[in-house]
Amino acid sequence: KPTSAMTFGTALHLLVLEGEEGFKNSIAVDPGINRRSKAGKHEWEEFLSRHTHVKEGLYFKPGDIDQLYYLRDAVFAHPTARQLLSKGKAEVYMEWDDEETGAPCKLLADWVDGDTMIDLKSCVDASPVGFGRSAYNFNYHLSAEFYKAGFASLNQGVVPEWYWIAAEKETCQVAVY
Repeated sequence: KPTSAMTFGTALHLLVLEGEEGFKNSIAVDPGINRRSKAGKHEWEEFLSRHTHVKEGLYFKPGDIDQLYYLRDAVFAHPTARQLLSKGKAEVYMEWDDEETGAPCKLLADWVDGDTMIDLKSCVDASPVGFGRSAYNFNYHLSAEFYKAGFASLNQGVVPEWYWIAAEKETCQVAVY
């Protein structure tokens, strides 16, 4: 089951990479229903039946939705992030067979523009030390290498430029690495 940090990151991806329309069509405001009682569980089921467009788990308190918009604005206010996201395509799917093993491989890149790949990350700390720690702890560097290898396999050995856009959830600080 996705954590609240993961669902926040998914919503940020929708808003930043796919735009406001895709975001609004995939989320809902959590009405604050107490789901511990039988009546609350029933009320929640009715709510879900009226919001079938919502992707799994993408229900947010109004303050969280506001924070997502603030963070989106901060990403596009950052000159390098804005430039990187000014052209290209979101959610690019690629599949290939590994040359050594023949194993089928696939990836879903956040953003691709020519020979550039971009990974948008929501985080607690976008500073070089803080984001570096997260990259290490969550193996972002390994995922990046896998994505770059897949891209190269499909593009005559051309290894893409790689960027992370780190967007700090609470303070709306943004950094590009």
